[in-house]
Amino acid sequence: MLFLDFRSAFKFVTNLRNLGLNTSLCNWILDYLIVNVALKGVANQSSLYGDWKAHNAIDGNRESDFFKLPCTHTEWETNPWWRVDLLDVYRVTAVNITNRGDCCSETLNGAEIRIGNSLENNGINNPRCVVISNIPAGQTNTFQCNEMEGRYVVVLIPGQNKVLTLCELEVYGTPADSTTTTNSTTTSTPTAPSPSTPTLISNTLLPSTSTPPPPSTSVTFLRRKVMVVREKLCWSDALFYCRDHYWDLVSVRNETEQRELEKLVNDSNLITPLTSHLWLSLSRYIMGDTWYWMTGDRMNYNHWVNGVPPRKDFSNPCGAMTNGANGGNFLWVERLCDDHYNFLCYSGPEAGVNRVYFYSSRRP
Repeated sequence: MLFLDFRSAFKFVTNLRNLGLNTSLCNWILDYLIVNVALKGVANQSSLYGDWKAHNAIDGNRESDFFKLPCTHTEWETNPWWRVDLLDVYRVTAVNITNRGDCCSETLNGAEIRIGNSLENNGINNPRCVVISNIPAGQTNTFQCNEMEGRYVVVLIPGQNKVLTLCELEVYGTPADSTTTTNSTTTSTPTAPSPSTPTLISNTLLPSTSTPPPPSTSVTFLRRKVMVVREKLCWSDALFYCRDHYWDLVSVRNETEQRELEKLVNDSNLITPLTSHLWLSLSRYIMGDTWYWMTGDRMNYNHWVNGVPPRKDFSNPCGAMTNGANGGNFLWVERLCDDHYNFLCYSGPEAGVNRVYFYSSRRP
């Protein structure tokens, strides 16, 4: 079945889950249907400086070098604003903003993100999600908006003699009319993330109130402490576990880190054998062949089983490392996201790295 738009796919999957059909697959699909809905929107701004147009902020490019023309720019004026029309009403879970990297990053300090359905006063009168205190030069910060509903997302800098520049703005959410009725019971899906969900503002992790069990084995290399966690969880639950208690599922950036991980897993197997695979933070775009690290690290190193990343397979967009116990190989492979394995967490954060935002319908 081919869906021509995100809304149709979302409704179809929601109905399947409410009917109790193939629940694990439906949950997995909902995990990945939280997409950047700004990409198909229409952008405007209060004024135009040079060629730095409003649409530049929703072109999917996080380039932060202002002079490569990836950013927006207004004139110096009173209350400059930028707005995207999402062309439909969404429950907005998060907004990502990439700041200018070459200079002048402080001009975004004090900016407000507003979300709603009104164009009164150019959308400035809509409810406020957050006030941005600071985004370091060239970095992308995530701001949680707790499923605020709206068609318009507005960024405003209040005050006189102000200028507004955005290098990218991403809006993550789900259609607002995704409420379905089954057997006279109304259910809204997906559920909102739990208040205990880690919130990334720059590289600051809000700590979980619960205490994790001590890791069975850990090792420190290249300034990262990596832990083996013997809980057996699906990929998304493992990701949230690491983000709640440490920093993230582990990424592997070079041969040295790969060898250190192999030694760590071998040592852990001597205590009690681990599962046949261990989850990494590898993930693949659901409609493409591109793999990436949820940690935000670059994919500069390859240890895939066949030497190349697996091509698109609807069932397996999550990545793990094989347990090379008893002289076997430690290779990266794609696995069903609902498989339950041990996993590898690491502590952090690290400067200059921004994690990928993730929403899951599994989250209570």
